[in-house]
Amino acid sequence: MSTTYFASDLHLGHRRILEFGRDFPDLETHNRTIIEAINDTVRPTDKLFLLGDLAFNSEFWRLSALHCEDIVVVLGNHDYPSKVHLIQEALPNVKLAGCLEDRWKGFGKVLITHIPVHPNQLEYRAKLNIHGHLHSHTIPDPRYVNVSMEQLESWKPVSKEKIISQTSKINV
Repeated sequence: MSTTYFASDLHLGHRRILEFGRDFPDLETHNRTIIEAINDTVRPTDKLFLLGDLAFNSEFWRLSALHCEDIVVVLGNHDYPSKVHLIQEALPNVKLAGCLEDRWKGFGKVLITHIPVHPNQLEYRAKLNIHGHLHSHTIPDPRYVNVSMEQLESWKPVSKEKIISQTSKINV
């Protein structure tokens, strides 16, 4: 049985990311650690949602080291249209989206985005928003789940099951 995972804001090759609170000795260690953490967690048969801001400076080639065969990328604000072909070259089977809507048992509709949606969207359109973009910051509302790398334990993607169990306790 496959598992579904989520992560956002890998920022591979982003020289300045280390200035924003990621405690790595250098950029190469950062890049390697992020890829290894994903591969140590996500099996080739699992599904991986990457919610934007994947790489900088044409470093998208690093994504080819991911072992997962079922990857969905929700494009982020730094994943420029001129770079999409680099994502597709690194991940030939990738599915690309601007945002997604899914149905989860017990929640109904769930929005999967890079940038968090406006709260009004969670009042009538969906019950939960899985997002990135905020890095170390969170929205003090249990309907928002930030899966930016800074929010993940040991840089490892979080499973859908873990999100459900943590969010169910809060009574979304």
